[in-house]
Amino acid sequence: NKAIFVGKIVFNSINLCSERKLRQKF
Repeated sequence: NKAIFVGKIVFNSINLCSERKLRQKF
């Protein structure tokens, strides 16, 4: 269960980073 919880946090953090990069480009 901990692994899944950590995986979700990492996945969300990666999505936030990608969204910020896309916003900076445009």
